[in-house]
Amino acid sequence: MLLGLAVVSGCPSVARFNTARPLEKGRVELTVAPALSGPSDGYEVESSGEPYSGSARGINWIPSVDIEARYGMTSRLDGAVTLRNMATALGVDLKLGLASGRAGAVSLDPGVQAGLDGGFLSFDVPLLVDFSASRAVTLAFALQYTGLWIVDGGLEHLVGGSFGVEIVVTEFLRVQPYVSIFVWLDPPDPEYTGRFFSGGMAFKLPL
Repeated sequence: MLLGLAVVSGCPSVARFNTARPLEKGRVELTVAPALSGPSDGYEVESSGEPYSGSARGINWIPSVDIEARYGMTSRLDGAVTLRNMATALGVDLKLGLASGRAGAVSLDPGVQAGLDGGFLSFDVPLLVDFSASRAVTLAFALQYTGLWIVDGGLEHLVGGSFGVEIVVTEFLRVQPYVSIFVWLDPPDPEYTGRFFSGGMAFKLPL
């Protein structure tokens, strides 16, 4: 198995659709986030034989969906459980608010993802930064390190980031279009540049 394909074949989701501001204490938020994800520069899905092969056709998009339940624990801390990549992986995270004000917010959101087939384990350490464009619009940025351990593949390292725009539609609906890009620091295949992309729309239901 090519490690570079792990992200889109039941391994860690590179989708990042959270804002930096923690939920209010006792608040629950459900999110459904459909997306298209894919590796760049090199791999296409084959219909027979080996499922993947080398290609020079650029990104091969694969549909995915993440489903998340987030809960506000304190005024500065919330946590979430997320079914990722079409329910092939489970993730948990804790978001700690570092600073918050009318202009925006900053937080750390460390988390862990694991393949439900036992094939991988990853550790994510993102720094989230929000800028409030208006009462209804928040610009959400993230910088992230990911340590990825794949069975029989060892520990690999990725860095990346994302950008999204959260829009308050109603009291009970927020939407956030987003894009994410991650880079493999030491691609296992020397002919593979190791860039991964994800783009989608998160639908958030505050309860």
